[in-house]
This record gives sequence, C-alpha cells and structure tokens, in this order.
Amino acid sequence: MTGPGRKLLAADIAVTVAIALGFGGLSLLQLASSDIVEVDTEKVELVTEYLEALRGGDFDAADALTVASSEIPIHEEAPPSGDWEIGEVTQRTRDSSVVQATIRHGEEEHLFSFRVDTEGDELLLWVPVVPVNYSPGDFTGPVKFNGTEIDLPEAESVGSQGTIYLRPGVYAVEFAPFIESVTVALGPWDNLNLNQLFADAAAADSAALQEQIAADLTALLENCYSGESDADCTGLPDPVLEEVTIDDDGYDNLEGHEWTVVPPEVIEVLQYAGATAQFGFYGAELQLTATGEDNEGRSTTVRSRCLLVTDFRATTAVINGSDTIAFPDPGHAESCDGMGRT
Repeated sequence: MTGPGRKLLAADIAVTVAIALGFGGLSLLQLASSDIVEVDTEKVELVTEYLEALRGGDFDAADALTVASSEIPIHEEAPPSGDWEIGEVTQRTRDSSVVQATIRHGEEEHLFSFRVDTEGDELLLWVPVVPVNYSPGDFTGPVKFNGTEIDLPEAESVGSQGTIYLRPGVYAVEFAPFIESVTVALGPWDNLNLNQLFADAAAADSAALQEQIAADLTALLENCYSGESDADCTGLPDPVLEEVTIDDDGYDNLEGHEWTVVPPEVIEVLQYAGATAQFGFYGAELQLTATGEDNEGRSTTVRSRCLLVTDFRATTAVINGSDTIAFPDPGHAESCDGMGRT
C-alpha cells in the first residue's frame, strides 16, 4: 500500500510487477535490465580449445587458433605453467566480441578476457599476449619465469623501456634465491611491470634481503682483508697500512697485519630500482692487529679500529640473480687513525 500523498517508487513498481507475474516475471524483469548478451557457443568453444591447448603445453596448437594484425614476437623461453584449471568460459558483457574465462590457481580465481571477432563465417581469436615491461640496465642477471632463466634484451634506443611478450597463464617469477618467488596470473594484455614486481617482492621479503646484504657485505670485507683478495675493494682502507696513529701516538713500519671484520648491526633498505637496492648500514667495523714501532723505535703490538661509513643515498647492492649480492661501492673509511685501541 502506498498511502495517501506517497509517491510510487520504482522499487514498488518492481515488486508489484513481480507479484503480478510471479517469480518468473521477476526473473524476466531482471534479465531485461542486465548487460548479459546471448552467448555465442562457437566463440566460447574456440576460447576453451585455446585454453586447453595452452594448459596442456601444446603451444603450436594454441597459436594455430589465433590471428594477429601484426607479428608479435612471443618469448618462447618463458612458457606458462600448466598449474591452473579452466573454470567457466562464457560471455558476460554487451560486447559480443568479448569472451571471458575464469582461471583457477590454487584457491585463487582470475578472469581472463579474450577478443573473438566474426568475419563472414570465420571466427577470429586475436592473439592474446601479455606485455612485460622493464627498464633495461636495471636487471644485471637473468630473471626466472617458471624456473627458466630469461635474459632481458636491451631496449632499442637509449632511455626507452624494454618489452617482452608472453602467453597468458600462470608464472612464478624469481629474481634471486633469497627473495621469495612471486606467482602471477597474467591474462591477455595485462601489462606486467617487472620493475614494480621486483620492488614489491623485495619489500615483502625485506628481512631476508637485509640479512643477505649484511652477510654478503661482511664476506666482501673479509675477502678484502684476507691478504689474497681479488674483490673490488675501492674506497676501503689499504689492507697493508704502513703507519697508524692511536691516541696521538704514532706507530710505523707496521707488519703482520691481521684484520677482523665486525658485521654491520643494522641494514636499512631505502629504495629499489630494478634489481638494485639503495641501502644504508651501521656498525660495520674493521679491527686491525699488527706489529709496529713507536716513536722511540721500540717494537710493539698495535691494535686499532676504524668504522666503515657509507653515503646512505649512494650505496648500492646489485641483486644479479646469483646466490650473492654485489657492491659496486661498499663504503669508505678515511683511515684507521685516531679511533683508539680495541
């Protein structure tokens, strides 16, 4: 009942029609106002056949079902895994050329959209690809897709981005052994940004990355002061100091140098750029034990220390896909002078 002076709302009308026509009438009313079009079973079957071939690893059969307006170089080295299931394949929008498929991976569901046009009696499934964009030079080592190493090509011109094209599917992307791999479901033209994916993965696993940076930086310092180093130790104190000043007392003719590395206490990763991380650290210390002569020529054991300092905005860890991190500039210390005895 509407009551005196009350307007008859659209909801009232809908309920009135539904009561008059029964539940079937309500269904008809809802269907008339929806965006669902009549499903073209041939288009649905074509997309289903494509997905079955793709999931089964028969990429030639999958490619044979598609057409392309121009040649798109699919990166054959990175095949999608078959670790997914095909759910419902249907048409859900007013655009009769769009076929949507539900892809299940584990407990997750993803919606892939395919374009299928009609040309006379022929159905045209436009080649579905996934552009993967990245900044060339940011990744110094291979990135793994589903366990396969991919060398990312250089960009065609300076300053431009690099792009490879993959088939739709599920990919486990691995940047380094100490960063947990990221699994992504990529539908046609999803446009994956590899730089952002790396930054997100590294940030999500920052504790492991910081631990790895600390361990590898310590290993580099120990290598630099082992006496048989082939590492790049630019910016670090000379491992064979000839003289040192401790508490205003000078000692020279140092020999028998023995270095001990105190690992950094805290690592702070500041930002990511491709496969590099800008970072800062505290508390890394170099301790020296050597034999020297004091000002009166007497031989004495010298113990000194120096703190390794770093420019937080410039220290770079290069994550190159191997088991270790490289440090183009590990930091600097002017000398071990004046820091006192250990």
